[in-house]
Amino acid sequence: MNFEQIALIGEFVGGLGVLATLVFLIFEVRGNSRILKANAKTSGMESTAHYNEVLAQDEVLAGLAHRVSSGEPFDSLSSLEQFRLTLVLRGIIQRLEAMYFQYEAGLVDEEYWNTRRCWLKSMIDQPSLSKWWEAESASSMVTDQFIEHIAATRGSFILGPGAQIVPSKDGVDP
Repeated sequence: MNFEQIALIGEFVGGLGVLATLVFLIFEVRGNSRILKANAKTSGMESTAHYNEVLAQDEVLAGLAHRVSSGEPFDSLSSLEQFRLTLVLRGIIQRLEAMYFQYEAGLVDEEYWNTRRCWLKSMIDQPSLSKWWEAESASSMVTDQFIEHIAATRGSFILGPGAQIVPSKDGVDP
């Protein structure tokens, strides 16, 4: 066996090593992708749970949220009440915007994101909050891309037992 044949065998073995490394990396990247997606979804669920817990533990905030969700106009609240509720709502919306960008990056699945965006759209379309959302969306606290995405949402979210997404009247899912 001469040096040329030994070199060819060495190249072949080296190529097998590179191929094995690539196969290993493919499996690692797939596993990491699943972990990232699970973490993004978990983070979104924890954010929602956090706000539910905050409202449940704070009678004043719970009262404000209840009043507005029951139809009392946002601008009928005192300036301090408006400020407090704005901070809570802004926090929710900013977390949803973060989730939207995770969705755009492929880290949050479509079904999960659709429930969140339909819920938000239903909330900001309430007559009691629509003026607030108009002012908030003009305040540069959220991106134009997110505002346009939510505005294009066609479904709605029905709250209460058996909560569900209802497609728009033209039959196009949100």
